[in-house]
Amino acid sequence: MGKIKFIIGIDEVGRGSLAGPVTVCAFLALSGEKLINRKLGKIHDSKKLSEKQREIWSTYLKNKKDCRFAIASLSPKQIDKVNISKSANLCAQKALAKLEKRVGIKNLQVKSKIYLDGGLYVGNKKSGIGTTIIKGDEKIQVISAASILAKVHRDKIMKRYATKFAEYGFGINKGYGTPKHIKALKRFGPTEIHRKTYTKNFI
Repeated sequence: MGKIKFIIGIDEVGRGSLAGPVTVCAFLALSGEKLINRKLGKIHDSKKLSEKQREIWSTYLKNKKDCRFAIASLSPKQIDKVNISKSANLCAQKALAKLEKRVGIKNLQVKSKIYLDGGLYVGNKKSGIGTTIIKGDEKIQVISAASILAKVHRDKIMKRYATKFAEYGFGINKGYGTPKHIKALKRFGPTEIHRKTYTKNFI
């Protein structure tokens, strides 16, 4: 293996949501790069940030020199078809392939150290592509960056759905099973963006 030039973090959002896509981001930085924002300090995973803080970080990461990212999503219908675990891992594979194309380097993984959060993997568990780290979004900066970009991207999708399906509160709950969301499910039934394998337990 040649010298490691890049570090890549991969994370997903939307795994436990009752509606909307699962979304994965692959984020690339130069090896040794530190992600520090003047306003917010050291980067944290998306769950520990407010919506405003995530927006600030998202803008910073998108404009940071020598950093690149790619995002992939799978629809609720696809999730119902193959299950959420396979969907998230397929998204990870697609996001990494898109990142490679965007950077313009073939066999990007050979020149990169790849870290994945939680139960994510690329290809299959025996492929050896990347290192999966439990709670990696709290430990590895590039995974934290990926979690923020994935979260901001998916939240925007859910906010658009909120205008079409106003009764479900997607703008606030982002598709997760809050009491208001479940109450709306029981009253109005699932929409076209609900995961039927998830919502059958509530209606």
